[in-house]
Amino acid sequence: MTDLEQPNRQGVQFRKFRPRLRYRGGSIGCTILLDVACVLIAFFLVVSPVILKPGIQIELPAAVFNGGVALGGDVVSIARDERVYFDDEQIDLDRLKEQLVARVAKEPELVLIIEADRQVSHGRLVDVWSAAQAAGVASISLATGLRGEDTHQ
Repeated sequence: MTDLEQPNRQGVQFRKFRPRLRYRGGSIGCTILLDVACVLIAFFLVVSPVILKPGIQIELPAAVFNGGVALGGDVVSIARDERVYFDDEQIDLDRLKEQLVARVAKEPELVLIIEADRQVSHGRLVDVWSAAQAAGVASISLATGLRGEDTHQ
């Protein structure tokens, strides 16, 4: 055999590429999994109803109601233990009246929504309603839960 027929052994060995670091593929799979997990956690935090009222637990009384919901109104909440909350902070009736007077001065057509737990006494609800009327609130509404047609019978 001549030199032309035999391959150059050094050239063949030189042409082989041997990477120093090998890709194992584990880190990209974990990155995608962590990314999806973070997106799901963020979604559930945004959609969670706990964010709306984290400390005030109110079970609204159910009623069949055909009217609409008053949007853009201020909310007064009365919890089961008959504590009154306005702007998500506990407040007594005198301070509630003062704050409502200030709000009515800024916005004369103020709509107030009273959310009262189903176990709150009627007297406490009337006290809050009276304080709102004395402050000059133009429109006061009671919040209720929606009763299904099957439970109405």
